Amino acid sequence: MKEVILIGGPTASGKSHLAIRLADILKNYTSVEIINADSIQVYDDLKILSSQPSEIDMRICEHDLYGFFSSKKSCSVWLWKEYAENSIKSAWNKNHLPILVGGTGLYFKALINGLSEIPEINENIRLEGRKILERQGVSKLYSDLLEKNPSLVSSLNNNDSQRVLRAWEVFFSTGKPINYWQNKQNSSVLDGNWQGFSVLPDREQLYNRINLRFLNMIKKGVVEEVSEFLSKNPDPSLPCSKAIGIKELSGYLNNLSPLDQSIDLAQQSTRRLAKRQYTWFRNQMTDFIILDGEIDSNINKMFNIIRGFY
Repeated sequence: MKEVILIGGPTASGKSHLAIRLADILKNYTSVEIINADSIQVYDDLKILSSQPSEIDMRICEHDLYGFFSSKKSCSVWLWKEYAENSIKSAWNKNHLPILVGGTGLYFKALINGLSEIPEINENIRLEGRKILERQGVSKLYSDLLEKNPSLVSSLNNNDSQRVLRAWEVFFSTGKPINYWQNKQNSSVLDGNWQGFSVLPDREQLYNRINLRFLNMIKKGVVEEVSEFLSKNPDPSLPCSKAIGIKELSGYLNNLSPLDQSIDLAQQSTRRLAKRQYTWFRNQMTDFIILDGEIDSNINKMFNIIRGFY
């Protein structure tokens, strides 16, 4: 059985720093490869805004699946799972320990439990859905589903264009609601010894970190980064366009709001995301060991568990 370490938790909880510290400590036992499990860090733009690893971090150990996917496309959980499993197997082949780090809970779920087998979407249906979204907005897709059966939208937020579009595509392509397919037998799961950790610090401390981190992003040039990204006229329906900070900073860049207000809005949006992620990892990832102490305490706890592998 092969070992895989999973480190999840809300944004700004210190997951990446823990992984780097752990890799540095473990170098006397094994080489480590850190693999990205964050749905925005996969894209090749917005390296500052998505808090991708620094060059210094990347010199400490190998990193994979960071900034490798075009922001002009959508990296689905299916695609990520395939890439992640290949990265894990590559690390094993080199006798390296793979450590997956990120805040996208669904990625961890997919990796450990597999994914439901949804049939391939009819290409004409896919194109039609995209056209409706672009020309009439997500409300039209939502109302189409509602008209067919209210149960089709019972778990959907009518402003979540990605999920509404996916539900629309699945229903009009297969004739069955998306939860029908989600409840069917899961896809294959990589055979591994999964050891998961959820980094869940004190909430007030977490929110303070979020606020400070965005201010540091401003110093690093995130406004210029967002400006360059928007100058490419990105498709607003794609995931990278919905990264927290894009909409908020675009207000400043379009002279609609002062920078301080844009910063406040971005910090607020990030805190809301962190709250959702916090709840997910506490309630959904019940097999993960919760780390809620200071970094040295967390490192010792993780190291004492992981060194048992060697």
